[in-house]
Parts: sequence; C-alpha cells; structure tokens
Amino acid sequence: MPPLKGDEAAVTRSKFACGVQLDIEISQVGNEKPIAKIAGVDATLKLDVVEWLPTNATKKIKAHEDGHRKIAEAFYARAEQIARDLGEKYVGRAIDLPGINAEENKPIIQRVANEFCQEYLAKLEQPSEAAQERYDQLTDHGRNNVAEATAVQRAIEEAGIKPP
Repeated sequence: MPPLKGDEAAVTRSKFACGVQLDIEISQVGNEKPIAKIAGVDATLKLDVVEWLPTNATKKIKAHEDGHRKIAEAFYARAEQIARDLGEKYVGRAIDLPGINAEENKPIIQRVANEFCQEYLAKLEQPSEAAQERYDQLTDHGRNNVAEATAVQRAIEEAGIKPP
C-alpha cells in the first residue's frame, strides 16, 4: 500500500498502459537512402486499478474508492477508439531511417512507438487524473455527504466525456 497523505483512509491507484508494435515498410532503390513508412500499428492497451482499503473500512470509504475505479474505467472505455484514431494518424507516416539494417533502425522505430504511447496517454490518462482530482474535490475525499455516484458522473461529465 502506498503511503497515505494527510488524513486519507484508503488509496486507489489506476495505471493506464500502452505497448505498440509498428509494421514498417522499407523500400530502397540501389544505394539511395531507403524510404520507410508505417504500414500498421498494433497497440496493446491496459488498465490496472488497485484499491487499498483498511480492514475496517466503512461503506462510505469503500464507495468512495470504488468511485475512483469507476472513473478510470469510464476513461478506459474510450481507449480503443483513441488508439484507433491515433493509429490512423500514424499509418502512412514516413520515418527517416539511416538504412535497411533492422538493428540500426530499431531505436528509431521504438522512439516512434513511444511517441504513439505518449500521445495515447495524454488523451486518456491525463484527463482521467483531472477527473479523479475533481471527484475528490466534490466528495472532500469521501468525507462529505455528496453521493459517490453523483460525484463520479459530474467529474466525468466535467472532463467532457459521456459517463458509462
């Protein structure tokens, strides 16, 4: 369990992950510089959510932490479409490669794959974190009488997405 901050009673952590395999087409005529383009994107997307609750957690604490999970899942419901949209942007994109040697090109291709994942996470994880913070503001970290379901819906809507 991560350390508690202030007067927290429990913690929920969500982690979005992205792994990408790029299919690259390389063509070369004679000794000319090769021409490379992205022919396909295969993204593996993942969401891990862990809730740490004390053994004597109240229903209110459990409901609050479960609200954090629901927010993460609402954002993750958009993950595949976000990755598809990004994939369309990447397919056909030219990559500047020094040659046709696979080992020599590997770091360059990996850099592009990392860029894809960074863009994906910027569109998903960062807005989710903002919604999580808003949820904690609305509920005063589960200490007030605001219903968790209401706060989840409001935090998601304020982030600009439709709730599940």
